[in-house]
Formats: sequence, C-alpha cells, structure tokens
Amino acid sequence: MIIRHVTCYRFRLPLTAPVPVPGGRVTERAGALLRIETDAPSQGWGEASPLPGFSGETLDEAVAISRAVAREKICGRPAGEIAEFLQKESTLPPSVRFALESALHQIGDSEHPSPPADAAVMVPLCALAGGGAQTVQREVDAAVRAGYATVKIKVGRNSVMDDITMARALRRSFAGACRLRFDANRAWTFEDASRFCGSIADDEVDYVEEPLADPTKLTSLYERCGVSFAVDETLQELSACMAGTGNDKTSAREAALRAIVENARALVWKPTLGASPENMSLKTDAPVVLSGAYESGIGSAAILRLSAAGRHVAQPPGIDTYNRLDDDVLEQRLPICRGAANLQAVTRAAEKVNPAKLTQAWHV
Repeated sequence: MIIRHVTCYRFRLPLTAPVPVPGGRVTERAGALLRIETDAPSQGWGEASPLPGFSGETLDEAVAISRAVAREKICGRPAGEIAEFLQKESTLPPSVRFALESALHQIGDSEHPSPPADAAVMVPLCALAGGGAQTVQREVDAAVRAGYATVKIKVGRNSVMDDITMARALRRSFAGACRLRFDANRAWTFEDASRFCGSIADDEVDYVEEPLADPTKLTSLYERCGVSFAVDETLQELSACMAGTGNDKTSAREAALRAIVENARALVWKPTLGASPENMSLKTDAPVVLSGAYESGIGSAAILRLSAAGRHVAQPPGIDTYNRLDDDVLEQRLPICRGAANLQAVTRAAEKVNPAKLTQAWHV
C-alpha cells in the first residue's frame, strides 16, 4: 500500500467559554488536519493542533514541518515504511507525530476491519470539574448522574484550605459513586501540597496530579504524605528534553525528570503535547492515562482508539476538553453516552469530516 497524497487543512472552532493559557486566554481552537491517501484506495485523518502556551511548536510551524515531511518522507512510499520512520524519528513535534500516526492507524483499520465482537467495545471516560466548591459539587453530581465513574477535579486555583474542604465534601457525597482524581497543575508549594495530600488517604483517590510547582520534590511529598501522584507536565518536559527541544536539554535534567516519572502512580499522556511514554524506555509499569488538549473530533477519536489498547486499557481517558468546543470539524459530533464511548461508533463518526469547516493549506 503506497502513500499517494497528503493534504493539510486548517480549521478554527469557537469555544464555549474562554480558556486561560500562559500569557492570556483563547476563545477559539485553531488547528490543522492531515489527510493521507493511498493507492488502495483508502484514506486516514489525523490532527496537528498545538495548544498555545503549552506546545513547543506553533500551528504555523506544525503546518510547515508536516508539509516538508510529507514531501520528503511520505509520498510515494509504502505505509509500513512510514510507520518505521515515525518510530525512529525523535525530533518531530508531538502534534505532527500524533497527526501522522493517527492517520496511518485509521488507514490500517480500514484495511483490516475489526471483527463484529468489537462493536460492543465501550471506553469509559473521565469527566472534568473545576471552579468554586458549589460549582464543582454540581458538576461532579451531574457527571455521576450522566454515568461517569471517574471525575478529575481541578484544584490549586483557590486557597489550599478551600480545596481541602471541597475535597472532603466530595468524598463524603460521592464515596462509592465515582473515583476521584485531583489535578493542581503545579500550583502548590511543598507545604501547601503537604496540607492537601495530608488531608486525604491514598485509597480515597486515584492520585493527585502534578501537585508541586517544583516537581523535583514529588518523591519527597509522597514519602511525607503517602498519597500517590501522577505526572503530566513533567512527562511533557521529559519528552521535550529527550527530543532536544526543552529549555533545559542537559543529560542531568533528563535523568532527574526520568526518575520522577518512573516513581509516579500514573503517567498522564497528552499526545498533542508530548511523545508516547512507551517510546521513552521508562522503567515503570505505571498505567498510561490518555488525556485531550482541546482537540477536535478527529484528535479526540484518535485518543479514544489509543485508550483501548496496551497499558491504557481500564484507565478512563480524559477528553472532556472536547466538550468545550462549540463546533466540530465532523459532520456529527462524537457519540458519547452515559459516561462512555462506543469505539465503533466513534470510528465511524470520525470518518465523516465536514469540508465546509476546513481551508486547504497545502497538497502534495
């Protein structure tokens, strides 16, 4: 199966509410889709949508780099050869790699359809809640009523005592109804994180994600409080360091980040923002939890497909940022019902892209 053409399309989608990012806020999601066509004929779609303030590459850079890669490494070559190239190439921006791998996987799925039994594969999802205590209480209650069995709560935006009070109330209200994850996005000092983690028991939550502004102290925090932590930004930093694109690219920094990641309870992987943990030669059996970064239906569907394989199985992915999009590039939004997604229905929906939402950037 030979790759004949690659086409890049840009899109802009409004958000339901402004999203805070480093340096400001965004009111729309700008991104790019790549369509790979083969001589079968078959096609696959992937999404390259760097997130402003979080990605190391800009959207313009992702569009330009993907064009160069399509011309020099993809068109005219067998699909299997492209997959091998992507496995060996470590310097591709994460969003571009995610788009190319997603498109190739979709092509592979079309060439080798899943057996009928897979029609019943349901991917349980993790809901997202954040804001003041009353808002969070309402959002968690709504998520549980909607069928979600896992909810991630954003903390670190209010005082640590307010977060402690809120967490206690949630555990009282929803004990046995859902699993809780707390995400501080590196908001706390060591002492504040110690107060929060010291107020909960390890068996009451899945984990506390990125509690410290200084991630080098995460292991010390665990030793003091006994509450397991998950890494997200730290995993992204390690990915950038290994690719030689981070702010600190020294071997000592890479070794320090690797040690932190390998001690984590869970690895939160956002494919748009970093390389796969499975390609980092990590000495850990910690589960990988897939997470979205405001991708459209194309990127979100790819995350759901990834979550149903390998170390991601039984770890509810977090694609609730998809619900923050007020529109989509698909003809119909991804079908999500009762806190889960039917993988076959998601795959079918992701094959029907709405051309009216796209503007062609290049074609090779």
